Amino acid sequence: MRYYLAPLDGITNRLYRNTYHRLFEPFDKYFTPFVSTDPNVDLNRNEIEELLPENQLDQTLVPQILANDAGEFIKTANAIHKMGYPEINLNLGCPSKAVASRNRGSSFLFHTEALDRFLDGIFTHTRPKISVKTRLGKYDPNEFYHLTELFKKYPMVELIIHPRVQKDYYNNTPNWDMVEEVLPQFPFPVCLNGDIFTRSDFETLKKRFPTVDRVMLGRGIIKNPFLIGEIKKGLSYDFTKISRFHTEMYQGTKDAARTETKVLNVMKGFWTPLLPLIPNGLSYDRAIKTCSTLQAYDALIQDLLDQLEAHGSLKTESALPDL
Repeated sequence: MRYYLAPLDGITNRLYRNTYHRLFEPFDKYFTPFVSTDPNVDLNRNEIEELLPENQLDQTLVPQILANDAGEFIKTANAIHKMGYPEINLNLGCPSKAVASRNRGSSFLFHTEALDRFLDGIFTHTRPKISVKTRLGKYDPNEFYHLTELFKKYPMVELIIHPRVQKDYYNNTPNWDMVEEVLPQFPFPVCLNGDIFTRSDFETLKKRFPTVDRVMLGRGIIKNPFLIGEIKKGLSYDFTKISRFHTEMYQGTKDAARTETKVLNVMKGFWTPLLPLIPNGLSYDRAIKTCSTLQAYDALIQDLLDQLEAHGSLKTESALPDL
């Protein structure tokens, strides 16, 4: 089984990926939050810093591009390829309303004729290999029947499917029935993505799709960075690693020369999904969310970190077989 880290805009940046990779069970592939194409430049300075190979740890990294113009995609993809990346991922999955309003991400799926022309252009003229991350459609899962016929025409290295439509955002239940129905038609590998929050979720999905050998996790890892280790090896929850994770993320965020408000917002976003995992963690939720200065934050978090160090490790059950 291969495990991929999903691209989460504003979260899984270089600092997060490198820190996670150093402390926890590593992923087989890491996907970057999307690079949005610009007709005036190939890549901006921040994007270059995020993608420079020397700024990554020893990991397989796949840059993702958000675009609906073939020429702009080709220009950006080829510039990234020159940096040493053999694979580019096309974002047809983002459900954001801001993205959808420009007919990008999962909204582009509704415009199938334009999408077909776009795919023909990028698969003809892009130097690196292309994988695609998609949803089932914009409004209705039945849109995926036509999209399946469209995708089959192109030599993508893999298709990553999140089985919701754009209007679902992250609500409603993933439509695994649709995936199960069309899966045998694809001539390339398929990766499954969506609502894998526990080892039980993984086991259920793997039993339903025994021929699929790759999964992508996003929100499940943000909530529980031990999840891959728990699935693969039955590892303990070593809360001292959460303490180290915070320390490195906090220092790296401050080193980025951001404002105090920005640093606080990033760190609040770091803790909010993690607190339910931590013994007595939810008791800190309101206090963290209402912190208004780094001085107050430092005092509050030191108490939480002391508790993490005191808890040490909690055992989990043994590892699952690689079904």
